[in-house]
Amino acid sequence: MFDTAGNFVNRLIHGYDINTGVMLGTMVKPDGNPLALDGLWALHTLGARSVYFTAGILDEEHGLFGAIRQSR
Repeated sequence: MFDTAGNFVNRLIHGYDINTGVMLGTMVKPDGNPLALDGLWALHTLGARSVYFTAGILDEEHGLFGAIRQSR
C-alpha cells in the first residue's frame, strides 16, 4: 500500500509506503521526467493505480480537478 504527498512549492508528487513511511519515489511522466502540477493543492489516493488531485492553475485564479493513472 502507498500514499502520496504533494509539494505546492516545487509541484512534485512523491509516493510513500504507508506502513514504514519510506519514500518510494517521485511520480514521473512516460519520458522519465518528474511530473509537476502547477498550483498543486490536494491529493487523494484511490487504490494502487489512481491519484486524484486539485490544483489552482493560472496563478490560483482557476480550479482544476483531475486524475493521474498508472500506465500499464
